[in-house]
Amino acid sequence: PVVMLPSRFVAEKGVVTLVEAARILHEENYPIRIVLVGRPEENQPTSITEEELQTWINQGIVEWWGWFNNMEDIYPRVNIVCLPTYYMEGIPKSLIEAAASGRPIITTDVPGCRQITKQGENGLLVPPRNPEALAKAIKQLGDDAELRTKMGKRSREIAVQNYSIDKVVNGYLSFYKENGVG
Repeated sequence: PVVMLPSRFVAEKGVVTLVEAARILHEENYPIRIVLVGRPEENQPTSITEEELQTWINQGIVEWWGWFNNMEDIYPRVNIVCLPTYYMEGIPKSLIEAAASGRPIITTDVPGCRQITKQGENGLLVPPRNPEALAKAIKQLGDDAELRTKMGKRSREIAVQNYSIDKVVNGYLSFYKENGVG
């Protein structure tokens, strides 16, 4: 299976946590591919450097696919989407896209992520900054293609029910109407 982290490459997105989990799996000779899709952030103090990325690649821990503007072409190439972020954010766009693409999700049990990822339904939630728990979750989904398929279907349902463009636009219009805006 292929596990992808689609993200800006800053520490807060959990890139290092995923790499540490990948190292655990690599040391166990667990057959899985961990891919990073994105790029380092310029002028960002917590950015992952290209040198760090190259070290991980040279060690055989991860693959780096680079930056893509057409993520709709990338999601079908992976089996699991992982975002082990540890900072407060809204609902991550990458997880909405993953769900819309019918992919199971592994993410951290933090606000925003747990709104779209329902434990055991469409993905797995792990504690932030816990590479051991992340490696265990990756193995759980990596070992069970049927579970990945089931969770992927549920992800798609959640995306359509809660995050379709019609749902979002109607939500904004209702908010504006209720608050006398516009």
